[in-house]
Amino acid sequence: ALQGAFFKPNILLLNTSEDAATRRELRVLLAQARKTGVGGMVLSRHRKAGLGVNSAIQVWVRDPPMRDLDSAFNSNNLNLSLLMGYRLAQAWDADLTLISVVAEESEAAPAEAFLRDLAEVARLPRRTTFLTPVGRFPEVIAKAPPSDLGIFGISVDPDFDLLERVTLLARSSCLFVADSGRESARA
Repeated sequence: ALQGAFFKPNILLLNTSEDAATRRELRVLLAQARKTGVGGMVLSRHRKAGLGVNSAIQVWVRDPPMRDLDSAFNSNNLNLSLLMGYRLAQAWDADLTLISVVAEESEAAPAEAFLRDLAEVARLPRRTTFLTPVGRFPEVIAKAPPSDLGIFGISVDPDFDLLERVTLLARSSCLFVADSGRESARA
């Protein structure tokens, strides 16, 4: 119905559910969104924290092995993650932090340089901060500073149990995003 509309929708926002039938439907909707060039986002609200009061948004960046900006923008749902982080931080007057988990201490400095390059290319605010904690993702997220919202990239066929676990570990609401392939945080 909206295909012929003057302004076509370009983001589909869904809420997580514990119901198996609803989860199957959400997977179908995310796959259809991707096929039609629409970004998909799944909000997992933390039961106690809601959207918090910390005035902080975290964008979790998966670090490509070669730390190549072009590869990162083309493969990690990074465009929509950065765009949403930027827009929400602006709207909420919140601090924006880019986080990339590394396995060893020797990887922390290059990973931070990579995050700084991402921020520069995406023209994120100068007050954006960068964290490159060392460890395994579940342990790191459980120890991360509090935030109002964590933003993570996902596949179009997400594991909803994993999304719920991440939300519990983060102690905050989380927004899981899948690029449509049309967004550009570099434009």
